[in-house]
Amino acid sequence: MLSARARDVVILAAVLVASPSCSERAPIVAPPTPTALGSASLAPSDAGAAPGLLRDATAVGAGARHACARLTSGDVVCWGANDRGQLGGGSEVAFAVAVLVPGVDHAAELAVSPDDFACVRHQDGGVSCWGHGTPKPLQIKGISGAIRIAASDGATACAVLEDATVRCWTMDDAGKPATDPAPGLRDVVMIAAASDHGCALLKSGAVSCWGDNCAGQLGDGTRVARATPAPVVDLARAVGVAVSPARSCALLPSHALACWGAAGWSCDAAVPDRCVPAGGKPGCGYLPGARPRVARSVTHVAALPAGRLGCVVLENGNVACWDGRVEAPTFPGAVGLVDGMTGAVAVSAGERHACALVTDGTIRCWGENDAGQLGNGVIGQASAVPAAVLQR
Repeated sequence: MLSARARDVVILAAVLVASPSCSERAPIVAPPTPTALGSASLAPSDAGAAPGLLRDATAVGAGARHACARLTSGDVVCWGANDRGQLGGGSEVAFAVAVLVPGVDHAAELAVSPDDFACVRHQDGGVSCWGHGTPKPLQIKGISGAIRIAASDGATACAVLEDATVRCWTMDDAGKPATDPAPGLRDVVMIAAASDHGCALLKSGAVSCWGDNCAGQLGDGTRVARATPAPVVDLARAVGVAVSPARSCALLPSHALACWGAAGWSCDAAVPDRCVPAGGKPGCGYLPGARPRVARSVTHVAALPAGRLGCVVLENGNVACWDGRVEAPTFPGAVGLVDGMTGAVAVSAGERHACALVTDGTIRCWGENDAGQLGNGVIGQASAVPAAVLQR
């Protein structure tokens, strides 16, 4: 399980990505006699399989319509949609229970994009990724000595190296060497990247950002885009950082959040904000200006708001989620405290579902389930009540 210190600095992006494609979806594989609203058939090799409770998880990440978990053994399992190779098994067959990602048995860290891919940092400092059209884990060129990784919206991922520099790549160019995302970016301990901007937590506790700045998401007091990192002004020492396309947030040592930039998915100021929950209830208020505004109502955070959908773990182990866009599809159990979710240490949210890691090493998921993304062996039946993820 995660230590109290580790739980304080775990930052998982919780993003509602673009609407699902209208193209034909891959077949869903589920256990026998599912109790789902929809029907599904078993692959021949799965006939008679009896999934059991997924245990010994140490990390969880939710993609758009899938999720993955790292286990204490260093193995990684995934479940849900697989039309872009998200499950890493080399096929496009989706699963409604967790299945092993072949060839990933020494994972030290897991990073799941809010879209359709995932990456792991191996114990030797190398990095492998799969999904976004790459159906099997692929080692990223030019990455060695990685100590931290992050996967963002779009197809972008980054690694912090032993020398405190950063290298990034896109899944579209995963066969090419990773590159430096911003000239002069040094002394980094943690990286967070969106499609058009990024922020880095430095050894000093300062945060520097670069890229698009249409909503003040760089936090430098302007709305001017920058190719080189600029320090966030008026920000106390941070211990974590997370970003979405038009917003950035930092976790402070006091367990408060400081956020700056736009509230929603883009720089459209007309999009209403659903801010950090206060006492489990969403507070509302657009984030004007480019300087950080501190929200002190959250005392213990395992995930930061990063887009249209945000979830946080509260100090008592409860989970609160909120929808950052009123026009977004309904997300079961998303507003305020999640009923029945206790003992959480980390949380991650996808397109219309979320998953939480519990202190006993199990994982609970809730929300939409059209692709088996809840991992409970049921397909087509949404659940506002967190369901335990099963493993094949």
